[in-house]
Amino acid sequence: MLNKAKDLDNQIERASNSYERKQIHEECEDQFDTGSPRKVIHEQNKIISQIERDEIKLEKLIEQAGLKAARIIDKLIIDDNNLCYASSKFIGLMAIQKLLPILSSKYTLIVVFDASIRGLLNTNDSGLRALLNSQAVIHIVATKIKADETILDLASANQNFYILSNDRFSEYFDKDAFKRNRIIRHEIVDGTILVHDLDINEKYEMN
Repeated sequence: MLNKAKDLDNQIERASNSYERKQIHEECEDQFDTGSPRKVIHEQNKIISQIERDEIKLEKLIEQAGLKAARIIDKLIIDDNNLCYASSKFIGLMAIQKLLPILSSKYTLIVVFDASIRGLLNTNDSGLRALLNSQAVIHIVATKIKADETILDLASANQNFYILSNDRFSEYFDKDAFKRNRIIRHEIVDGTILVHDLDINEKYEMN
């Protein structure tokens, strides 16, 4: 169809008079329900471009599915300060308390907190571990120390250790877990915790 429309357009360009051009336009009308070959060319190019975009999307989905299927996760390092907030609102441990039973049935877990969590929850380390029912190793980093480097170092120890976090970690570009993109993202929306890479879509109880 596209080649025929281009041929008709070329014929119009080469036509020596208006009568010949009229005949070509009529032929185009008979074949494509429009007398304008250029309109046909434009529409066909749009269709082809959309098909090409769809093919690229499909290739990416297939690639992502393949990587996901081949991925081996022996240990998951959870950046829990991320999971304590939904749209900048502090929600405490509601999301992680929902996640831990699901994740602990599949993976060895280390949950890492910034030291600020003690004040935010008005509890100490023992109280925090009790709230999470010991379903994971719970680590609270030292005061004035950022959890990011601890998380990355723990995950960089083994190629099958992954991080669950929404942090970008861009200042730690030299860490193996960052370089090899072993970081899994999550979303917390309207009382739902979503971890698409791990096929998790769970409601948690909102206070």
